[in-house]
Amino acid sequence: MTKDRKIALGVDIGGSHITAAAVCLDQFEVIPGTSINQKLDSKASKEAILEAWAGTIREALSHRACNESMELAGIGIAMPGPFDYPNGVAMFAGNDKYECLYRVDVRKPLSALINIPEEKIHFFNDASSFAVGAALQQQVLHKRTVALTLGTGFGAAFLLNALPTIEDALIPENGCLWDKEFKDGIADDYFSTRWFVRKYRAMTGETHTGVREIVASHSEAKHEVFQEFVENLTVFLSPHLEKFNAEALLIGGNIARSHHLFVEALRDTLGVPLGLQIEIVEDTENCNMLGASHLMKLDYWKQQAALKAFF
Repeated sequence: MTKDRKIALGVDIGGSHITAAAVCLDQFEVIPGTSINQKLDSKASKEAILEAWAGTIREALSHRACNESMELAGIGIAMPGPFDYPNGVAMFAGNDKYECLYRVDVRKPLSALINIPEEKIHFFNDASSFAVGAALQQQVLHKRTVALTLGTGFGAAFLLNALPTIEDALIPENGCLWDKEFKDGIADDYFSTRWFVRKYRAMTGETHTGVREIVASHSEAKHEVFQEFVENLTVFLSPHLEKFNAEALLIGGNIARSHHLFVEALRDTLGVPLGLQIEIVEDTENCNMLGASHLMKLDYWKQQAALKAFF
């Protein structure tokens, strides 16, 4: 039987989970029923982690949608940093996750474990993957877009000409925001879960493990916390958005699920003054998988290498 449609396997790997699903490359949609999600122990051995990744990918690939009249174009994997994405080498050190993979070429053993050629396995930054997937979903891929992921860390990506860019005079160094100076520390200290936990504890004396628990509380202090969060984010982001001439701001991650407590205020402080479209994207994992699949189809790293050689 002729395989007349191409699919990709989109994979989203986080510090405590892996999700994989088949993605139709014609419509760039996750094929219903193909998504597999597993919890991970990032402190496990190298062999255990790679087998856990491979097991989830094998299970997703075994779905009939991946076998019936469809050709697997490749696998796009959204991965947190630090990671040598073009070469598939993990650089996790001092990150409290996957440290046993430091300097390990994970593409080679993963290829053997899932029986897929190495050249079909592609790695991309998770924030960049989210940006592309969310921009596709929100139909703003043609706009100058900044995408943020707010969760255990503060991720960011800048889209120019429909692709993530990390080398441009209009964006911060490496296209990252998490490590840029802000107040008494860096941005990651103020726009991640730990800031909400610390700030809420300072106001109430109560300790919660995450933003969801803070939002569920009956204390009025949560409104003050989110108000300060909006004030901080506005001060920090404004110069970066203005310099980039941003037209759209997409926000995802676990904290985005609490958008009812901050997005309208953010539209008032950032959206209106800058003429900026602000959208909340709640299905971050799907966007990561869609974005990684899209970048895989474009052979993004080969494109970047060609551009560098040209210029």
